[in-house]
Amino acid sequence: IPVISLVAKKENIKTLCYWFILCFINVTIFPLLSSLGLEFTSFLEIPIAFSFLNYILLGWLLDNVYLSMRIRGLIYAGGVVGLLMMFFGTSYLSMRAGAIDARIMEYSSVACMLQATALFVLIKSIDWSFLQRKQLDKKVALLSSASFGVYLTHLIVMDCLIHVLVRVSPGMLASAWFILPKALIVYVLSVGIVLVVKRIPVLRHVYP
Repeated sequence: IPVISLVAKKENIKTLCYWFILCFINVTIFPLLSSLGLEFTSFLEIPIAFSFLNYILLGWLLDNVYLSMRIRGLIYAGGVVGLLMMFFGTSYLSMRAGAIDARIMEYSSVACMLQATALFVLIKSIDWSFLQRKQLDKKVALLSSASFGVYLTHLIVMDCLIHVLVRVSPGMLASAWFILPKALIVYVLSVGIVLVVKRIPVLRHVYP
């Protein structure tokens, strides 16, 4: 986002931290409290703290702020807590409601943010030089070329998968243990669709 690139400088770290906190309150805390029955006036909504911006700011801060071993340990512990919240919390809420309760699985939830933070820090701390091989580079480049197409396609694939599972195995959708396999299935199918469409002369222009 061009506006953020003007602000995203190390001398503005305090401002970016403040901006992220506003996003966290607006995107995560307010919806959480609303789901618990608390009502908020629209005047409390923060226009500059909209959806997805929290992850952009969080990623920049994690990449540019020094994290000690202690802080990283706390982040990893938070990621484990977020994973447990997502699996067991979703399972409990869904069984109680008799249907899928996806509140904890939403990208704006505390659980999802904790996991994303831990995963980002973990990946950033790994030395990936061992992956610098020609054959592997080609495969990574191929997957990378499909990433935007996957973003455009994955919701359609997810809806189709849900419709199929509702008829074949309804109980699987409510299972917390199916969350990760479902994500992998959606990703693989989306990548396959994008790569196939990119080979079709007319339709290949659908995806950049």
